[in-house]
Amino acid sequence: MVGVKLTENSETTEERDGILSSLSEVFESMERIDDSLIAVKLGEARWAGIFAGGLVSILWAGIAMPLISVLFPVPGGPNAALGVNQVFLLATLIPFLSLGPLAGILTYFYTKKAYTKQFVSHKKTLQELGEAVKGQKVKDTNVLEKTLQLMDQMSEWAPKLLRYKSDEALAYGFAAFLIVAFISLLSSTSFIGIPVSLLIGVMVWLYFRYEKRKEADQQIQGFKAWKQKFEEGKSSFLETV
Repeated sequence: MVGVKLTENSETTEERDGILSSLSEVFESMERIDDSLIAVKLGEARWAGIFAGGLVSILWAGIAMPLISVLFPVPGGPNAALGVNQVFLLATLIPFLSLGPLAGILTYFYTKKAYTKQFVSHKKTLQELGEAVKGQKVKDTNVLEKTLQLMDQMSEWAPKLLRYKSDEALAYGFAAFLIVAFISLLSSTSFIGIPVSLLIGVMVWLYFRYEKRKEADQQIQGFKAWKQKFEEGKSSFLETV
């Protein structure tokens, strides 16, 4: 464990300030990657919520509603009073309209917490160290040790960012395909809907794949540069703090 104690020697003040500034840059670089990872995982949580809500709605419409109509037939059959039919329909639709969204919301919040927990914790620690460095309140803080631990963790996550960004682009392309396919089915040109939808979906996917991977690569290269700079200055850091 490395104890951190700032010296007040005027000859080392400038060098110390430069090192602390570099530390702040390292933290900000890692925070940006954390933000990107959190954003991707939030997107995955939203898709999980949409899937869960849709699945529950489909199951309710395809299984539960027919089963209810068999077990609890409408009193009087098709010739029953309109009010009775409306009450029965309302009693059937209320769960249908509420269970799906409820399942989607619960799934979203559960997966959101599970997917982002490690990245949120990492970012919180970065912010705490960043505040300590900016305020030069690092006498009792093991800045070097904690920074190295956080950088090691980030080094494991950073390569995954490219894959996460590619998956995010794929989701955009799939969404574009579904939207165009749905619109085409409502038009008189539905026979060309699937080819056009596929083409647009692939174009959207390729565009965002390029942009997202470019963004991720810039963040990763920036982090590697600051990591190398920090590692090269470790000895100076130990001498000046």
